[in-house]
Amino acid sequence: MKKIQLVLFFLLTSTAYCQGIALETGYKYNKNSKLEIALAYRLSDHYNENPLNIAAFVTSNFNEKSQFGIGFQQRFQQDFEIGTSFTSSEIEPTIGLNLLNLVKLNMGYAISTRHEQGGVTFGFRVAFGQKKYYDKFSIGF
Repeated sequence: MKKIQLVLFFLLTSTAYCQGIALETGYKYNKNSKLEIALAYRLSDHYNENPLNIAAFVTSNFNEKSQFGIGFQQRFQQDFEIGTSFTSSEIEPTIGLNLLNLVKLNMGYAISTRHEQGGVTFGFRVAFGQKKYYDKFSIGF
């Protein structure tokens, strides 16, 4: 069943990639190491405003069940972002760095919705998308 879910997810991501949505891959640590794959959509076309990104993701450590979730990240002061992600077992507020909307480094605290104990999380993601997804890079001349 896991293999079928992963194949369907990759088919959906390849279709979405053609439509201007970025594919993000990354690593997350929350009591154990996890790999993440996400589809992210940038809601703002203006590079001077603080864009809002929405991401649907799958996270797995390959020993337990994979978790599906959704996350929201709001940028401020061009390089910093705050966000929240939701899965069936936890709510995770985060704060982090966003470098040109290409590399995202974050840390947060997972609040368990079940009777488990939450914990501190660290993670990073790298985005692969079309040109309009990334921020414009200006040297300042």
